[in-house]
Amino acid sequence: MPLATDLAAARESCHGKLGLQIDRENENAIGFSCGNGTRLDVTESTVGTAGQQTQAAWQVSDILAEVAELRARGIKAEDRDTPGLKTEDGIADIGFAWAAWIIDPATNVLGILQIKEQRSDERSSPGCQMMAAGLQNVRPGRPVSRIPLDATRRPHRTSGSVASRSAEPTAN
Repeated sequence: MPLATDLAAARESCHGKLGLQIDRENENAIGFSCGNGTRLDVTESTVGTAGQQTQAAWQVSDILAEVAELRARGIKAEDRDTPGLKTEDGIADIGFAWAAWIIDPATNVLGILQIKEQRSDERSSPGCQMMAAGLQNVRPGRPVSRIPLDATRRPHRTSGSVASRSAEPTAN
């Protein structure tokens, strides 16, 4: 659950920019509906978020379109260049998926994932979609784009964007 020192800024970020629908709100928290019965709750805090790990992530079928739509709404996909993690145009190849991260006004790190197609021998492996640190809440069985096994390091382009539907968080 992301924390925020300023709920008005969290409301503007999640509802105004990301387009998430508010399903409950009080003086201490705001709950946002994210699709398929999932939700994102932001709670007021005097200290905010201390960690830099991903607080919540959404699984999408076209990360290129999602990142482009976020940029059109004034939201920056973070660039990283560290040992083991390098983004190109805001998107990183993390092995089993392509990932992008945004940071909300309360410095919560929010992720976007496009899962790559798995080989048939990997599908039977327990936890095969739960391998990346900080992304252990990816839900198996969720429909995703079919990406060729010989795909390059860049995501496969499909149609649709966050503007035409609600994003779905991977955390329950």
